[in-house]
Amino acid sequence: MGTRWVILSDLHLGADQSVLTADDGVTPSATAEAFAACLSELLGDDSPTLVLAGDAIELALSEMGPAFTVFERFLELLCGDQPVIGKRIIYIPGNHDHHLWQVSRQQGFMRAIADTEPGDELPKMWFTSGLDADEDLPLSPLVALLRRDPRWDGLYIDAVYPNLALRVADAERTVIVHHGHFIESIYSAMSNLGSLVFPSSPPTTVEQIERENNSWIDFLWSELGRSGAVGTDLHTAYHLLPDARSVRHLSNGVADRIAARWTRGPLPENVRRWLLRGIIGDVVSTARALETHEHGGVLSPGAERGLHQYLAGPLTTQLATNGDDSNDLAFVFGHTHKPYQQLLRVEDRVGPIAVYNTGGWVNERAEVQHTQGAQAVLVDDELNVIAVEFYRQSSNPKAFAVRVREPLIDDNGHRQFHDYLTQRVRPNETPWVDFSSAVSSELDSRRAALAKLYQNYG
Repeated sequence: MGTRWVILSDLHLGADQSVLTADDGVTPSATAEAFAACLSELLGDDSPTLVLAGDAIELALSEMGPAFTVFERFLELLCGDQPVIGKRIIYIPGNHDHHLWQVSRQQGFMRAIADTEPGDELPKMWFTSGLDADEDLPLSPLVALLRRDPRWDGLYIDAVYPNLALRVADAERTVIVHHGHFIESIYSAMSNLGSLVFPSSPPTTVEQIERENNSWIDFLWSELGRSGAVGTDLHTAYHLLPDARSVRHLSNGVADRIAARWTRGPLPENVRRWLLRGIIGDVVSTARALETHEHGGVLSPGAERGLHQYLAGPLTTQLATNGDDSNDLAFVFGHTHKPYQQLLRVEDRVGPIAVYNTGGWVNERAEVQHTQGAQAVLVDDELNVIAVEFYRQSSNPKAFAVRVREPLIDDNGHRQFHDYLTQRVRPNETPWVDFSSAVSSELDSRRAALAKLYQNYG
């Protein structure tokens, strides 16, 4: 028995609110170093494949160079003199690193054109990959990063988007890994807008969703935040979103400036200002409803509906197209920054789906969010799945402790894998206790920085 895959997501390497990134923005934090030491204890000599389920690199709120630098240095912790993981990484881009997928698929398309014989029909552009990791579709930007350094010889990064299937011969179970952004309606905004202009049915496949919305996702979540001075301002605005007073101050200022410049028409300036404050306030309220900013429960009602719809619709269609009709399905995703696990009943499926969320490694608010934290999801050779929760936010430093979560599926395989991992996790010993202390301190400093930002703009 051993760990065959370890799934992490939402590392947000390079982000100033990532607990895995030091204050200089280019080196791993003390928390990252302690985390790597814990993974070494947890994984031992298993050398599993690392699956990065999106938002591992922060491209929305940091420059590409520093973000790539801290990613490479994080890899040094995992693949250095005593490697923690195997030689292959599977990367499923999310929304904050969607641009990596855009580059890879476009380069893959160019290679396909180059391989086409003169006179033959040229291939059509694709927007998603298959369910299986394909060595012919590398994550080009990160492969280029690694190929410049002989230390990384033999290490490869494959791209899969938006769904990865983990399968084992003769096993009836399938484990699907997805970043999770498609459970939120904002990432299908172009499809929704199109249906208002020209009445049409919503997209039913992952290819349709991505084809209609890829430019929107790339622009808003992987490009705009790196657009010079405007990107810097948007970076600040994003961090202000959770604070109602700061956002109101900011949006009212925008409305007032527009009202002052809007000189045409019969309306007096005070009326124009009142109207614009209401309109812009409504737009900003929509932006504030991001799932990572929701703290009332594990998932908001909208995200809960979106998860059901994605599982029952596009994912089920993709599985059926690939001849996978297994009723034993596990679904691993991140994106929400809220680690949890549950058995979920989905329409038209015989059995429940075992759902695991990896949480996230970035702080979102100046106050403690008890639903937020991070866990690694581990999968063994027989596709048994166990989550190891590394932290959950708390106002009590003594409450921080790594724990192996109880099996979601109560059978012999999951129980044995749970016991195997439990023997390796000793929360009150080094390096586990060092990690818990580091992440507690890191979160305090990140929250203090946001509180200061709110004060400046409130």
